[in-house]
Amino acid sequence: TVPVAVTGGLTKAGAIFLNPLRSAVQHRASACEVIQPKFLPVIGSVLIALQSLGVAPTPEIVSNLEASQTSCECPIS
Repeated sequence: TVPVAVTGGLTKAGAIFLNPLRSAVQHRASACEVIQPKFLPVIGSVLIALQSLGVAPTPEIVSNLEASQTSCECPIS
């Protein structure tokens, strides 16, 4: 299974948006599954920036980033 994390304001619409999205993803890419993102998009940006600088995200870095974020409000379940 390939996880596909969806973010953005439309996710707050709930099932009216997410159910058709899940169906479309399953229809076009059956190996994919729509999931709730582990991190807010800004944390992903930080991880990409670190990698571009040649800094591997150690478990300590990831843990600190995770602790620094507020809970994700993406209602994907």
